[in-house]
Amino acid sequence: MMPILCTRRFVDAATFTVAMLALSAPALAGTLKLAWDANLEPDLGGYIVSYGTASGLYTTEINVGNTTNTTVSNLVAGQRHYFVVRAYNTAALNSPNSTEVSAVPTLDLIGTSTTPQHPRTDFDGDGRSDVATYDKSTGAWRATGSAGGPAFSMTFGDPALGDRPVGGDYDGDRLIDPTVWRPTNGSWYTLTSSSQYRGWSMVRWGSAADTDVPVAGDFDGDGKTDPAVWRQKNGNWYVLLSASNYTNWTSQQWGDPAGGDIAVPGDYDGDRKAELAVYRPPTGTWWLLFSSAGYASYASFQWGDSATSDIPVPGDYDGDGRTDIAVYRPGTGVWYVLTSVSGFKNYFAVKWGDPMAGDVPVVADHDGDGLIDPAVRRPGSGYWYVLRSSSNYGSWFFSTNPGPALTATPIP
Repeated sequence: MMPILCTRRFVDAATFTVAMLALSAPALAGTLKLAWDANLEPDLGGYIVSYGTASGLYTTEINVGNTTNTTVSNLVAGQRHYFVVRAYNTAALNSPNSTEVSAVPTLDLIGTSTTPQHPRTDFDGDGRSDVATYDKSTGAWRATGSAGGPAFSMTFGDPALGDRPVGGDYDGDRLIDPTVWRPTNGSWYTLTSSSQYRGWSMVRWGSAADTDVPVAGDFDGDGKTDPAVWRQKNGNWYVLLSASNYTNWTSQQWGDPAGGDIAVPGDYDGDRKAELAVYRPPTGTWWLLFSSAGYASYASFQWGDSATSDIPVPGDYDGDGRTDIAVYRPGTGVWYVLTSVSGFKNYFAVKWGDPMAGDVPVVADHDGDGLIDPAVRRPGSGYWYVLRSSSNYGSWFFSTNPGPALTATPIP
């Protein structure tokens, strides 16, 4: 009898990779590309990939033959899938399963890239959001690295002048740049991570006297955050384009100041540009003006309840590369997410937050899986509590706050 295949060289889990592909599959169908290290036994027959939608429970098997990569199709887009691979030899004897890996297949409805957006608060460059605050009493930026150690501490901003934190990736290096908007003169001051925080820049854009509210985002799709303001008195958006080296700008009216609208920009259509979007608290309605249509088409969705003081918390919770419509209900601590992968027809709810403690919701990807993790900061203690999306909301962690509990505000 032929011995069982040697497993010492079988499938190094660190190099068993899952890559996202652009899709042209039917609605709600997703595709993933898998790859693994080769087994070196001379009598290798091939490999079997097993997968399912629950960790450790593999309901489907595919014999892929003697190859070290395959594409798995007809997966449920937005649903996390779990994969293992095992080798078999010419005598049909099998090795043990590899270490499990997981990923969320995404659906590309408009034929654009589905590469996950990088987190807004990554100071240390590991692809995960850090626990980060801006101290409105001192102007100090502090971040605790996602690996647990201190990642960043620097003072940038003048609270005496009312500076507001508008952190983003203004230099395109995928790291957060400490940035403040000064309402007294409408200036944006940016300390660039690409200069090792030694250089800074300033552009004038907006005016508090005109009721402007800073709404930073990547509106031109160049991978850099653009300075932008939403003018509350008339509902106009004014965007200074980083792609033009801040020499060109655009404006568009979207929103009703009389309706109490709140600006909630995000990439709701997946074209890698931020949409002009507002949330109307009295009716719980979201109004989206799509950049992919040249701002010529829009959609509205009722999602939220003014009677329960719902807080808008948009972000990519389903992993399809588009912003989902979501609210946090402070009275119950429940997150309600209307998923873009379903065409904003289906939703899920997760309870995460303590109404009695006054928890503040924070939208960020702390575990680096490309999905937003429900997270809250507790003002009384300064602790952060994060529910991991990578565990299908089955595990969580907490972190001490890197700034004073009472004066530090979470970023984003």
